[in-house]
Amino acid sequence: MPVTHLGYTLLDAKGKKATTGVKIDSASYTLAQIAEFASEFGDLLDNITECKVIECTAYISLTPGASLKASPVAGSDVEEGGLFTFSVAGSAYVESINVPGLVQGKFTNTVVNTADTDIDAFVDAIVVGLDATGTTVVPLNKWGLNIGALISAVKKFRK
Repeated sequence: MPVTHLGYTLLDAKGKKATTGVKIDSASYTLAQIAEFASEFGDLLDNITECKVIECTAYISLTPGASLKASPVAGSDVEEGGLFTFSVAGSAYVESINVPGLVQGKFTNTVVNTADTDIDAFVDAIVVGLDATGTTVVPLNKWGLNIGALISAVKKFRK
């Protein structure tokens, strides 16, 4: 059963934050129904706490693709990947996306080969978006700003 985790962040009078949450079955409800529940539950939570509810996040478990690998490629390593760094519209900051276990053949020494067809499609999906049943869905950074051009893509080791 796919699960949606709804997380709520609360702020106290001392400026400290804490979180709480609930889980629901995401296969049984539409996204609109989940969003409505999340909003109404936030109101209920606000009524029983002295803290201020400042944020609600939803983490929805989904099947991430129709034709995925049956198993990991022999020798694959999540600690060795590619770090893609993008500009952010209207900001001096950047957005970085770490891709664990990037295919070794997609590197030229320590640089990701951005001319590679698969890498180019990935970058385009981040910058331009993907068509989802006639609507272009474009990724944003956590502050809701559009992700701009690719600045760099390099090999990265992370534990």
